[in-house]
Amino acid sequence: VHKKFKSSIGSYAGRFLDLIKTTRTVKERGFTFGSGIVSSRLGDLKKRFWYRNETDFDTPDLAVLVLIDGSGSMSGEKCMRACQSAVILHEVLAKQNIPHSIIEHNAPGATTKINIKILLDFFAKKDDRLNIMRIGADYCNRDGLALLWAEKHLNKVQAETRLLIVISDGQPYHPTRNEINEYRGKKAIEDTKNIVKQISRHGTKVIGIALDDSSCTCFDTLKAIYPNLLKCDNIKELPKKLLGVISDVI
Repeated sequence: VHKKFKSSIGSYAGRFLDLIKTTRTVKERGFTFGSGIVSSRLGDLKKRFWYRNETDFDTPDLAVLVLIDGSGSMSGEKCMRACQSAVILHEVLAKQNIPHSIIEHNAPGATTKINIKILLDFFAKKDDRLNIMRIGADYCNRDGLALLWAEKHLNKVQAETRLLIVISDGQPYHPTRNEINEYRGKKAIEDTKNIVKQISRHGTKVIGIALDDSSCTCFDTLKAIYPNLLKCDNIKELPKKLLGVISDVI
């Protein structure tokens, strides 16, 4: 997979670096000539009391978690493109040493439980990237519970900025045998919306990406859940959308 997308990874990595790189001025000391004098070093017999202003690049203090809808409606091209996008995203962020985790979730029928599949965890080993190929599409989705789990997992990483990106192709939907525990319609939308608000209040940036195309028009529904929502009506543009979100946050 890595070899197959090598050219795409290189292209996205270059563009991403151009988007996120920020410069800072660093005062390098210990020179015999330069931009100015450090008075505390005037006693240096070798006259190394000059400093120079050098330009350096800052690495963003950022941690990213991508939460992917793994329900049955994601089968086919959406699942394949999500896999490709996750591969590209991982390679690009790894080049910049930005901690990131890629998680898939779904909810089996007739229960109130969810399945969490850690495709790639923070600070993963190089060979762990092969796990990204385990992306699948089955069952339903109970987004609120998955978001709570994702926030807790993201909080394990010390970072100034925490970003939670949610990729979905539809509203939360998880019917169960017990009507009280059913998770669909207005009830599911309101629950997920409130959890997004809660996570945002805790300081984590939550951004949704709606896979909204001719087969599934989900943008309007997801907009009621995610105040920060991007429409991806061309699934081939998903890698660009993902990296665009991250560069905008930085």
